[in-house]
Amino acid sequence: MTPPPVPQTASRLGVWLAAALWGLLTFAVFFHYAQFLDKVGWNAIELIIAQKLTEHGVYATSLDYASAVAWRPVLPTLVVTLLHLGTEDPIRIYQLACGLSFATFVVAMYLSGRLIGNAWTGHLAALGAFVCPAATTYLVHHIHSYSNVITMGFLGLAIHASVALLVDRSGAPAPRTAQYLRVGLWWGLAYLCRAELLLYFGVLLAVLAWQTWRVRGRFTPLLGALGMFLLLFVPYNVYAAQVNARDGILIRKTIYGFYMSQGWADPATDAGGDIEGDGYLYAIKLYGDPLANGESLVRAVLKNPAALQRRVQVNAARFYQLYFDRDFVAPWLTGAAALGVLLGIGATEAKRRPLAWFLLGLFAATHFVLIFHIDPRYLTIAVPPLILGGVILVHVGTTFWAKRLPSLPAWALAVPALGLVAFLARDQMRTLWPDGSPGGAGTVVMKAFGDHFRAAVKQPHLIENTEPHIVLLFPAKSAIPPEDQFLLPYFAHTAWVNRGAAGKFPRGKFYSFRDCEDDYVYVPAELRQDGRFTAARVVSEFESPVLGHYFLFEMHP
Repeated sequence: MTPPPVPQTASRLGVWLAAALWGLLTFAVFFHYAQFLDKVGWNAIELIIAQKLTEHGVYATSLDYASAVAWRPVLPTLVVTLLHLGTEDPIRIYQLACGLSFATFVVAMYLSGRLIGNAWTGHLAALGAFVCPAATTYLVHHIHSYSNVITMGFLGLAIHASVALLVDRSGAPAPRTAQYLRVGLWWGLAYLCRAELLLYFGVLLAVLAWQTWRVRGRFTPLLGALGMFLLLFVPYNVYAAQVNARDGILIRKTIYGFYMSQGWADPATDAGGDIEGDGYLYAIKLYGDPLANGESLVRAVLKNPAALQRRVQVNAARFYQLYFDRDFVAPWLTGAAALGVLLGIGATEAKRRPLAWFLLGLFAATHFVLIFHIDPRYLTIAVPPLILGGVILVHVGTTFWAKRLPSLPAWALAVPALGLVAFLARDQMRTLWPDGSPGGAGTVVMKAFGDHFRAAVKQPHLIENTEPHIVLLFPAKSAIPPEDQFLLPYFAHTAWVNRGAAGKFPRGKFYSFRDCEDDYVYVPAELRQDGRFTAARVVSEFESPVLGHYFLFEMHP
C-alpha cells in the first residue's frame, strides 16, 4: 500500500511507526484472546478443506462430495490453508487468523482516520475498531466465523484505499492510476471473502463516478479500478458456475437461499425443530415451488408480496436493534456515526461530501439482509462506516473550534474524545484479557480419537466411499460441545460427515455434501449392545479420559 500523504510537521516514519504499534498491540491481544474460544465447531470445515487442498488438491470437505468452491468463501479458506502449512493445531491456526486479521483491520482504520483528519483522529479510529465487539470479540466466539474474521482484514484494506481516493487532501497531487488499480485489487480480494461486498464496491464506483463528473475529471482511471476488480470477479464466477452446473449445486441461485432463510426470519407458527427444512417448506407454501417459479426470486415474491413485506418488517426490527446493543455495536458509536455522516453531507466544504456519501452508502448496502434473515455475523461489515462516521464527527468538531480558537491544538479535543471512547468501552476492554484456562477441550479429545483411528486402521475397508466416513456417537452426558465432532475427520484425515443432505431442504445441493454410508463408528460403551451394530465388527477399543470407554466398529466387515 502507498503511504498516505501526511502533514509537513509529521514524518512518514512516524505514521508507520504508530501503525506498526497498533498492529503489534492488536495482534498480541487477539492472538492471546482467541485461545479462549468456546468451541471450534463449524470452523473445522475450513480446516478440513485446507487439508484436502494440501493432501489431495481438491477444494472439498470429502473426496466423495461436490466441490465447495461456491459454498465456502474462497479467499478465507486459502488463508487458512496457508496457515495450515505452518501448523496443524486448530487453536493456533485460529489464533493466527484472528491476530493477523484484526491487526490489519485496526491498522487500516488508523490510516483511514488519519486521512480524514490528523494523527489524533487516526488513533481514535484505531481505538474504535479495537473495542467494537461486532468486529472482534463477537466473531472470535462464533462457531462459524472464519470467513467473517478474515474478511475484516481485507475489508479494512479496501476501505482505506477507497478513503485515500475520496478524501480531498489540500496540496496533495491528484490520485494516480496506480491508486485506482489498487482499489480494484483490494475490493476484488474482499469480494472473494464475502460475495455481498460486491455491493460495497458498487457504492464506491457510484461515488467516484459522481466525484469525477463533478470536477470534470477523466474516467479512465475509474475504468482501471473496475477492470482490476473484474480480473478477479470474472474468472471466479465463470469457474464457480461451471462447477455448480456440473455438480448440480443450488447455492448460486438466490431463490434457494431466500427460501431457506424463511425459517430463520419468519417461521410458521407450527414450525418444528428443523429450522431450515421447515422454513423451506413454509416458503414453498408462501411463494410456490422454486422450479414452478423458474428459479426466479422476482417471480416468487410477486406471488405473495405481503409475505415479503412481513419478512422485511420483522428483519428490520432485529436489524436496527443490533446497532443499539452494547454487546454488538454500542449506541454511542451508532449515534456518533449518524451525526458525523450528516455533518459531512451538509458540510460547506464540498471535499468532505464524497466520503460521507460513501459511508452512508456502505451502511445502506448492508440492508440487503432484510430479504433474507438477520445473522449478526453478516452485519460486521457495517462496522468500518460506523467508525469512520464517528471520526468525521470528531474532525468536524475539532475544525469548528480551531477556527474560533486558533491557538487551540488539535489534541485538546481529540484526547478527551479518546478518553471518552476508552471509558465507554471499559467493559469490552476488560474482556480482552480473560481469566481462567484456555478453551479448546474438544480439540484435545478429537485429536486423541483421530490419532487412535489412524493407528488402529492402517488399511481402511471401504465398500462405497473413496475415503473413510467416520461417525462418533456421544455419551448421554458429554463434557465437550457436540459441534467439535467436526474436528474428528480433520485429525483422522478422513471425510467430513453430516446428515440430512436429502431432507426437507436440499442441504446437500446447497452446502456441497451428500449422505454416505458409515464406514466406521465410534460407539460409547453404554451403546455397545445397540441393535444398529449387530452386524458390525469391533476393530479396537479406546479409553477417552473425557468421554469414557469406546468401541470402534467397522460397519461393513
